[in-house]
Amino acid sequence: MFRDGLTPVIKLYGEVINRFYKQYRKSGRPFIYSQISFLLFFMAMFIKKIHKFKAMARYAKEHYPEYGFPNAPSRQTIRRRFMSLPELIQRLLPFSLEDLSDIDERFSARTGFIDKCLFWAKGPKWHQKYILQNIIPFKSIDREASWGYSPYHKWVFGYGVHLICNEFRFPLAASVTTAKVNESKQVPVLLKYLKELIILIGDKGYRLLPLIKATFETFKVFIISSKAFKGYINQFKKDYAFIISLEYAKRLYRKRISTIEPLFSLIKELFGLSRIKQLPYKSLAKNNAYLLTLVFTVQFMFVFNSINNKNLNSISYFKGQFL
Repeated sequence: MFRDGLTPVIKLYGEVINRFYKQYRKSGRPFIYSQISFLLFFMAMFIKKIHKFKAMARYAKEHYPEYGFPNAPSRQTIRRRFMSLPELIQRLLPFSLEDLSDIDERFSARTGFIDKCLFWAKGPKWHQKYILQNIIPFKSIDREASWGYSPYHKWVFGYGVHLICNEFRFPLAASVTTAKVNESKQVPVLLKYLKELIILIGDKGYRLLPLIKATFETFKVFIISSKAFKGYINQFKKDYAFIISLEYAKRLYRKRISTIEPLFSLIKELFGLSRIKQLPYKSLAKNNAYLLTLVFTVQFMFVFNSINNKNLNSISYFKGQFL
């Protein structure tokens, strides 16, 4: 069960989702179980570390009125709604900003910090020498996962969360890929629905001249990275070197370490995903739904803490609403 402290946040997101569907949803039958009810349900399941759909169905059978369900959803319904989460959450994270920034200026989206975090796949590792030979030494290997490099964890076999947050660590946009996908390729995906952003700060992985130019031309978002490009052959390089040499740009870049990286740590702490803890699901589709729900939960938690005059990063009081 959850406590009444969540009610104002549930109401707020319920209104945002209703407005979202009025604006974007195609005609069709109305949901029997509302989206906010199912989002709340999956948030609770993952905080309680309930991941199997059969166990979720058993829990729902006993507690469905608490989530606003008219009756207990079946295991098949739970699974279907779980798999449909990415389409909603990727749009909802940035869509909600207009409403949320009105209640707390710390939720604004003018400046963003971007990075990628890797998570270990469930089951045995599929070592590169076997991948190249298409040899599967264990049937339980997640064959959709891949190897990716992280400066902190070195090589990780699993999946990556690509995330943009603001200077208060508030999540603005997210996507999920296998670990090997280059972080720079997800910039257009993350900016697709994030209309308010003006400046994006990223590490050397985003210091690519074609990416910086394309992002500015397509989205009118200026990427600030670690240093200027060598040589001043064209005007764009000159302008870029001048802008990132400004003290304001340098100050923004220094904030990167204290924003995006602690946000990933916060996600892992909230859901018990330590450095070597494996994800609870196999396949990109399931981990896409799971990891995006974790990001949405943190956004939800920040709003909850703001309304209740708590530190935005406070976990214990928020988790207590579900336990």
